[in-house]
Amino acid sequence: MRTHGFAVNRGEWREQVMGLAAVIHDVSGQVVAAIGISGPAERINQLDLDEMGSTLIGTAQKISRRLGYRG
Repeated sequence: MRTHGFAVNRGEWREQVMGLAAVIHDVSGQVVAAIGISGPAERINQLDLDEMGSTLIGTAQKISRRLGYRG
């Protein structure tokens, strides 16, 4: 999913927990943080991943712009 702008954790960190994360850039374009969400794997399906990923990317982009990123 990184090709879509976010990373997905499918239980690698903790069994039966899924998570998504997107990076946040500063004014120089450096990655300075990430924003993520997680939840029970049995309640998250592919449609949820796509929708949450889109929302997550949008939020990360807004934060990056507030930090001066224009890329």
